[in-house]
Amino acid sequence: MSVKVFRSYQTVRFRHCDLARIVFYPRYFEMVNSCVELWFEQALDHSFATLHECLHLGIPTVDIKTQFHLPSRLEDQLTLVLKVLNIGRASMKLEVNIYAAQELRVSNQVSLVLVGSEPMKPVAWASQPALLKALQEYI
Repeated sequence: MSVKVFRSYQTVRFRHCDLARIVFYPRYFEMVNSCVELWFEQALDHSFATLHECLHLGIPTVDIKTQFHLPSRLEDQLTLVLKVLNIGRASMKLEVNIYAAQELRVSNQVSLVLVGSEPMKPVAWASQPALLKALQEYI
């Protein structure tokens, strides 16, 4: 059985690059966050707008571990591959790897926590059955 993954795509633009003409490392974090946001919207059917404005929930990143393998350059076509590693009571750990031309450029392990907006405390995934069901399709 293969593990279900989510893919998003990003072209490296001038705004992503530093004076060395490679992606400036903080831009990768923006790309990872964008991938997670797209995953929630497109695959899990729970956009960040719905989570924040309707459900009064947030999903902040509480930990991220990153390894840079190869540089990415202007106009590289990047593929971000998101995989769920585990789901806890109110947290989850993801792997988001970034490739160009099938070469691993950056690997990330990202921990997220579901929180209520007022007060900002962890909320169990079980409190959102439709979201939990959609998440479980990825493990």
